[in-house]
Amino acid sequence: MIIGKYFKDDEDEVLMLYQHDCYYDSLRRWIKLAGECHCQYHRLPEWEDISRQWDMFRERGYHDHRCIQAHHDLIAKRFRMIQKNPDLFFWIVHGKNGWFDFFNSEIAKFMKDPEMLRLFMTAVACANTKAGYDAEDELLDKMRESYGVGKCCIPVVPES
Repeated sequence: MIIGKYFKDDEDEVLMLYQHDCYYDSLRRWIKLAGECHCQYHRLPEWEDISRQWDMFRERGYHDHRCIQAHHDLIAKRFRMIQKNPDLFFWIVHGKNGWFDFFNSEIAKFMKDPEMLRLFMTAVACANTKAGYDAEDELLDKMRESYGVGKCCIPVVPES
C-alpha cells in the first residue's frame, strides 16, 4: 500500500498505517475470495483459459502484490473518504474496526461481477505480462467507475 494524502482532509495517519499493516492480509483474502467465486464458472468454455492460468498461479504459491496494489489503495482511500464524510454515504464505518468489514464488503461486491472477477484473476495470474497489465488497467477503471471517480489517483503531496 502506498500511504499518501488523496483528498482534502485525508490526514488520518493512524488509519493509513493500519491499512498499510493489514495490506498483505487484505490481498490474501481477496485472492481467496476470487478462487471461491471462480468455482461457479471454471467449467464454462469461456473460462477455460483463465482457469488454466489461475491453476498455474495457485501451483506457484505466490503472487506479485503490485498487480493489485492500486486496486487495494483505491478501496482504502474510499474507506477514509467515507470516514471523513459519513453524511454523503450509506456505509457506516467505525475507524480501524470497520476497515476489514468495509474491505470485505467491497471485494465481495466486485467479485460478484463475472467480468471484474475475470479481470482480477487475469491481473493476478498473469502478473507482469501484457495480458496482466491490460487486466489491471481495465479492472481499476471499472472500480473507479463504480466509485464515480476519474482516472487520476495520484496522491496529493502534503503542503510544506
